[in-house]
Amino acid sequence: MTKKALGKGLDALFSSEVSVNEYDENFSHDNIRYIQIDQIIPNPDQPRKTIDTDELNELAESIKEKGILQPILLTPHNGNYMIIAGERRFLAAKKAQLTKIPAIIKSFSDEEMLEIALIENIQRKDLNPIEEAIAISQIIEKGSYTHEDIAKRLGKSRVYVTNVTRLLRLPMSIKTKLLEGKITRGHAMPLLQIDDEAIVQEIADKVINEGLSVRETEELVKKYSKGENTPKKEVKSKESQTDPFIKEIEEKLSYKFDTKVKINGSLEKGKIVIEYFTRDQLEKLLS
Repeated sequence: MTKKALGKGLDALFSSEVSVNEYDENFSHDNIRYIQIDQIIPNPDQPRKTIDTDELNELAESIKEKGILQPILLTPHNGNYMIIAGERRFLAAKKAQLTKIPAIIKSFSDEEMLEIALIENIQRKDLNPIEEAIAISQIIEKGSYTHEDIAKRLGKSRVYVTNVTRLLRLPMSIKTKLLEGKITRGHAMPLLQIDDEAIVQEIADKVINEGLSVRETEELVKKYSKGENTPKKEVKSKESQTDPFIKEIEEKLSYKFDTKVKINGSLEKGKIVIEYFTRDQLEKLLS
């Protein structure tokens, strides 16, 4: 299967700023059209799950004063238009009470929509590590791309892309801390070396409560790994030790669903626990 270039044509779409505003509806430039704002719907696969309220208010005020400096990118969808890139501008325009918004309309495959949304967000403002991990994993799952393919298009190393996607293996509580900005990517990466969730949580709490640096976190993880630090609870009982075959199945399921999967029980009988981090991810698990 021939691979298409990731984000092909994206640079051309976003290479220059065009100053437009709601009241200049005769304006025309490179197929820019004014679309009724109530005809525009968000993209459920949008990588960015959180948007800073203060930043959104600032952008809305800027749009009131200067208009929209760059059209958003839309694709036709069931009689309306779905956002491919520019969701912050769309939300800010709604706050600014615009009735129409300038846009470029193009048709894209589901795969291309994911690629463009991811790249546009990363190039313009860093995504949260978990948001980035989910988006990259979705592209890998839906496309025929390797970590190296994605790394080249994003201007990152292959190791960077691999490490980012590994963050999805962390316990839900730790992913929440990452999403809320309580810990950084640098703090989270060393935690992947520890399998016991109780210890991971204990270290993360210590990082937050004591304001540990990334280097201090790495040293703390090393101590726990060597057994130099004893957690409040027993580290691991014989009953909680995971069968290697169960562990392998957990890893395969985690890769398949792009989230953490835990099997409680044996090969004969037990329960499968699948974590989800967003409503969109839950709906995809059900589809």
